[in-house]
Amino acid sequence: GKLFFNKEEDIFKLVEVSCAQLQSNLLEDEFTDQITKNLIWCISKYQDMGCTKGKNWLVHRLSYLSRQVGSSEELRRSCCFKCLGFITTQIDENELRNYLVPVMSSLIRFKDVELANDVLEVIESRIESATYLQAFKEVQ
Repeated sequence: GKLFFNKEEDIFKLVEVSCAQLQSNLLEDEFTDQITKNLIWCISKYQDMGCTKGKNWLVHRLSYLSRQVGSSEELRRSCCFKCLGFITTQIDENELRNYLVPVMSSLIRFKDVELANDVLEVIESRIESATYLQAFKEVQ
């Protein structure tokens, strides 16, 4: 059968809607889990299609959303960190370097959160120490 989401524009619409849903004051665990699954699916599709523009927008948007305060901030942050963590495991080291500052800026801000530390450890294991330390200093 023909796939509904077979173009970058279609996937981007789903990404935009999912990110907008993360800004809701009515987030609950189940809803946030579904948003996370939707975004991870979109990231996988972007990766399969070689779409860097969509991934770039999503990385920056997730970084921004993870720093928002207010109701449901912990659920929103958890979703963002899971998605950012997934992205860091799916892209190659060269592409990861391009995303270090936006990804690490939100993670370092919440380094007392276990999930943020877990993602930082994954990043540190995937790139050269000097590159990691340079990005770390840049966002501190």
